[in-house]
Amino acid sequence: GVHRTGSERPDVQSRTVVVAGHDAGEEAAPFAHALDLPLLAEPSSNARHGENALTAYQFTLAAFADQIEAVVLFGRPTLSRTINALLARDDIDSAIYAPGPLAWCELSKRPETPVRSFAQAAQFAGIGPQGWVEAWREADERVVAAVNMVVAEREHVTGRLTGPSLAADVWSGLSGPAVIGSSRPVRDMDIAATPRRGRGPRVYANRGLAGIDGTISTAAGIALAERRRTLAFTGDVTFLYGAAGMLVPSLEAVPQLDVVVADDGGGTIFSTLEHGTVAARGGYQEAVDRFFRVPHGLDAVELALVYGWDAQRVSSHEHVREWLDAGRTAHGCRLLVVDTEREKPRELHRALAAAAAEALA
Repeated sequence: GVHRTGSERPDVQSRTVVVAGHDAGEEAAPFAHALDLPLLAEPSSNARHGENALTAYQFTLAAFADQIEAVVLFGRPTLSRTINALLARDDIDSAIYAPGPLAWCELSKRPETPVRSFAQAAQFAGIGPQGWVEAWREADERVVAAVNMVVAEREHVTGRLTGPSLAADVWSGLSGPAVIGSSRPVRDMDIAATPRRGRGPRVYANRGLAGIDGTISTAAGIALAERRRTLAFTGDVTFLYGAAGMLVPSLEAVPQLDVVVADDGGGTIFSTLEHGTVAARGGYQEAVDRFFRVPHGLDAVELALVYGWDAQRVSSHEHVREWLDAGRTAHGCRLLVVDTEREKPRELHRALAAAAAEALA
């Protein structure tokens, strides 16, 4: 890569990308826009907006991997191995924008060069050459179309919603603060959430060590603190592990809270990671299911009714969207359980990657 110093003027052209990790904040999107650079933003970065932000960036990135000269990072990357691989490359210069301390991040242990001001970051980044960000946008549109087609076909065959398509519904239906659960929901949203034109509602996520405990309680606390109807989007295991957070003691204020549960009958996230490779080798499927899948056979709706919540189960996009719309005028606590595909999520992820690669070829 080209060696950069803080003394260069920002009219230098460079094929730079802006990465917005968790809690990147409000400055990443205007930074990318001002310098004509593509923006790769996690859902909980609160930077996934503006015309330079991309939807399926973790797939689109492959088409530009050899062209990238530099990366400017805002916040802390927590989600995508594609992004971690990009930041680990020693042939690309990388800087991290850190005007102050970053949550859960020790700068001395990160490989990027810390920059302390917006101007210094701009000098490091340079300006995107003509057509740079446009090429990313065009490629991203092709990938999104290909991914959507795979998802639609899959839903037609299985009769169940896929995780990414449910995540897209939830994202586009947000009208207030959101809490995105760890595991599959935040990753599905990362693939499928179309960047907003304006800033949109604030998105929260527990991305420290990215555990699942206490997610419902976190969402209830945010709803009370924000004094606005808040939505939590979780998987079924995350919901069950945090279900006691549905209890509102009689002397306490009732949070205005919506919870959407993607129910795929256990922790399917692990099938898309190394655990799935082990299970696929044969002889280990039962062990992997027992220790990582956590099949439970419980009905989250029945559990929520015990706590006095309004609760229902649906299985179509139309019903999900109707329920989200009704949240604008709802009161109290509501739960929506959505049946999502539970067979072979590993296959779906591979099919999405293959369709994306074909669209970019």
